[in-house]
Amino acid sequence: MIRKVIIYKGSKSPTQSGRYKTHFWYLKFDDFLIYEEDIMTGWKGNTPPISKTKLKFSSLDSAVAFAKSKNYEYKVLNNSNAKVKIKSYAENFRYNRNKSDID
Repeated sequence: MIRKVIIYKGSKSPTQSGRYKTHFWYLKFDDFLIYEEDIMTGWKGNTPPISKTKLKFSSLDSAVAFAKSKNYEYKVLNNSNAKVKIKSYAENFRYNRNKSDID
């Protein structure tokens, strides 16, 4: 069985102003459901613990090299860094601002 993994760059937390997580690349195992029935009890289990595992790497190359060394099928997600329009707090009270600035 070939495991599928997703490699992506961390994003900034919306509740914090720091950008610490944006420097790392993460390798996450693709979520898959396997329903296995326990022979003794008849209970059904679903998600294996590895599907909740997330590995942190300092660069994209090291994450890809790890995936290749384990023969994982990997997909790299490239996030587009949105440009932030820098404006001051005083612009909220500007007299001649457009209606589109309010939305």
